[in-house]
Amino acid sequence: MRGGRVGAGLAACCLGVVLVGGALEGTAWLLEFRSAAGGVTEAAAGIEHANRIFLPTLEFALPGLVQRDPQLGYRLRPGAASGPNDYMPYAINGQGFRGPEAAIPKPAGAFRVVVLGGSTTFGWGVEQKQAYPAALERLLAARCTPQLGDRVEVLNGGVPGYISTQNARQLELTWARYQPDLVLVMDGLNDLFAVPLLEPTGAGPNAPHPLVRSRLQQRLLSVAAWTLTHSALARAMDRAIRSARPRRRSAATPSARHELPSHPSAASPAPAITVLQASLERMRRLTQRHGSRLAILVYPGEINNWTERSWTLLPEAVRPPTSLSFGVGRFEPVAEAMAAWARRRDVPVVDLRPVFAGRADGLSLFLPDGQHFTPQGNTLVAEAIYEQLFRARCGS
Repeated sequence: MRGGRVGAGLAACCLGVVLVGGALEGTAWLLEFRSAAGGVTEAAAGIEHANRIFLPTLEFALPGLVQRDPQLGYRLRPGAASGPNDYMPYAINGQGFRGPEAAIPKPAGAFRVVVLGGSTTFGWGVEQKQAYPAALERLLAARCTPQLGDRVEVLNGGVPGYISTQNARQLELTWARYQPDLVLVMDGLNDLFAVPLLEPTGAGPNAPHPLVRSRLQQRLLSVAAWTLTHSALARAMDRAIRSARPRRRSAATPSARHELPSHPSAASPAPAITVLQASLERMRRLTQRHGSRLAILVYPGEINNWTERSWTLLPEAVRPPTSLSFGVGRFEPVAEAMAAWARRRDVPVVDLRPVFAGRADGLSLFLPDGQHFTPQGNTLVAEAIYEQLFRARCGS
């Protein structure tokens, strides 16, 4: 009899702990959902740095294209349009993305694709109809109707400067209500640039990141990134700790930009990979929850080094050192990590590296900045997506 009472007491205690923990987690989710004050929601480290690096660039180069947002840092401004003095034509629809507006809820019989990414997805430097999401829509409409549905829509969710954390967040906040059948994601390049990096302490391109000196430490960082991605309570605790801890240096001071590596071999891509994989996992779970599918686009390999002309649009106060370069070997580990993650999770992946590699017309596929696609490059991306994800289903 006494043993039964002890067992019942232990069970009651365990149940109480579960209920209290669940209540705290639920409260944290509710408060996070309702709170729009206090700047960007830190779903993962990196959004603040993405804002510090990319937002001043956008506000200076294309005034009016973006507006600040408490959840995402910034977003495209609904109704924004390029002016006569802007070097790049753009028009943002009333729903806040590039291209025609889309019906909500999705029309019966429609097959809808949402494409997420940064400026390469947005179509930086080209017209809206020349960006690869628009080119893909034309391909699918011509070759996959009615196999996919009565009509095919490809919505361009690209936002210049966005990192994977912001794309995961906007998928949750915005794009889920568009009921996509497929979500395509091209991420990784901006993560490599924007995820916080400290000055190097090792020598050579293979030197470990100063925060990661052991496999155990890397595992702990991965667990921390996963926890911050999936738990609102953990994010609330993290914000409380960050606000209580004095900052070494204000992000607003000009010297803060020198925390970025001044050479491509300055830091390991491991922190960027950790954030990227946690964001991809979050997007995979979100698409599963909403009954859609996720597919990954791997950026086509090595990009050309930044040139002096790449930074002439930036004011001096936010212009990175001219020696900052991605060059050979910098993006490849990120690309490999994306492809490996997709294989482990059985997520379809379109690896654009072999598609672009060795082409005689390679120089005609990129704009002078060495990273954004020309109209020909965007068409090649759309054709690769069709060949690898849709040809077998469409039968043409």
